[in-house]
Amino acid sequence: SLAKTPGYGDAIEQIKNPGAFSQIYVNIPVAAAFTAANSAREVSPENLEKLQQNQGFATTVTLDAEGMGFKSISWLKPDSQKRIAVENNAEKMVNRLPSNTIMMVSGGNLQRLWQDYVSGADANPIAPISPQVLRTGLKSTTGMDLDKDLINWMAGEFSLSLIPAPAKNPKDKFAAGLVFMVETNNRRAADKSLKQLDDVMKTKGFRVEEIQAGGKPAIKWTSAFGGIAVTRGWMNDVAFLTVGAPVLDTIVPAPKSPLFGSEIFQKTVRSDLKPHNGNFFIDTESAFNPKNLGLPEFPTSQKIWIDAMRSIGVTAAVVGDRTTRYDAFVQLKKSEQSTPSRTPLSPRSSSANPSSSSSASPSVSPSPSR
Repeated sequence: SLAKTPGYGDAIEQIKNPGAFSQIYVNIPVAAAFTAANSAREVSPENLEKLQQNQGFATTVTLDAEGMGFKSISWLKPDSQKRIAVENNAEKMVNRLPSNTIMMVSGGNLQRLWQDYVSGADANPIAPISPQVLRTGLKSTTGMDLDKDLINWMAGEFSLSLIPAPAKNPKDKFAAGLVFMVETNNRRAADKSLKQLDDVMKTKGFRVEEIQAGGKPAIKWTSAFGGIAVTRGWMNDVAFLTVGAPVLDTIVPAPKSPLFGSEIFQKTVRSDLKPHNGNFFIDTESAFNPKNLGLPEFPTSQKIWIDAMRSIGVTAAVVGDRTTRYDAFVQLKKSEQSTPSRTPLSPRSSSANPSSSSSASPSVSPSPSR
């Protein structure tokens, strides 16, 4: 039976909630084999065998007054040769981003995340990006080796975020700026690679100049016609790079009102997984507001879901060398519709016509038989 699947009982015990209304379970090896058999992308038996190290993924779903909560867990087979590094270092990036950040994803070790992704991407028929495509693309455009020249010094905490432009300016071509930050484990190697990148940008026709960011030197790349501006610099051992809208002043120096302390972040990313290994956060109300980013209109079947949400938050933590936990929350919007006022029914009229009292209210009470 399912209950006797290796590791199932222990895993479910960690996410069990007496108030949950739903439980989801995926048998990873079986699902992978099924997906590979029905995928247009061919997966070799050797790569498919890698996924057999995994066992399951499970979630319990709960409801509360603010939205829907998900407690999830994934685990490897008890006899798997694969191990997960127990490392939970994602603590500081949410304090380096401003409170109005639209979207962010963070992690504790970018180098390890990349290595784990590479090891599983070839075996995963639904992996979104091929590592080799990224390597080839960087090599052909800059002449740099992704693993040796960049990932090699990125064994620290990182974040990728979207920050709105500080003010509406008709001259601004972008409504938001993309910001990448990563803590380095080798500052000398990082400086060498970034200097090499500066030289490449010059050969591509960019104007490369030194500017000031929070009283410290930074480098700005500007395209020949001024369409794209990229700024890079350092905050101690944290390298940053911004693209698009001029959001540099919102991160350097560190914001006085950080994302971590914002009301929407606190209400959405409310996991008790501490310490943890990464977060995902998106203010869906701002991200999909046409006045902010001007994203393409979604089909009605998708838009109805997006319009119902305020924000989404996810927290991940490695709780053992074979187990990873995830907490997620989807904050939903409150209904703006209210019940019209009605003349209260007298006891006599209520008893005389029971159906009128039940139809007068939009709320539904549980049946006594339940």
